[in-house]
Amino acid sequence: MPIDMTIRGIGAVPRPPEPVARPDIASTGPAVSAHADAAKPNPSLRIDPALGLVVIEFRDTDGRVANSIPTEHQLEAYRSHAATQAHPTPASPKGVAPAKD
Repeated sequence: MPIDMTIRGIGAVPRPPEPVARPDIASTGPAVSAHADAAKPNPSLRIDPALGLVVIEFRDTDGRVANSIPTEHQLEAYRSHAATQAHPTPASPKGVAPAKD
């Protein structure tokens, strides 16, 4: 049974226009430190090696961490929970009794 569907090409995607410098208009956006932009991308990702979690950090204009996912409070909860857990022993394969010393 044939399918009555056709796919048309869309052609080239146009480039966005280049911004025009206008010295007569003052910038109304917040001043952003070039040093903070060059140092870290915003948001940035890091791995907490103790927990094995990826942490997304959002930085302010000065480059300091303003917010993170998970939050610092949540990371502390993960850390305190991990500290209270005993190191589990590996489970023996099904049907095999653990060795007695």
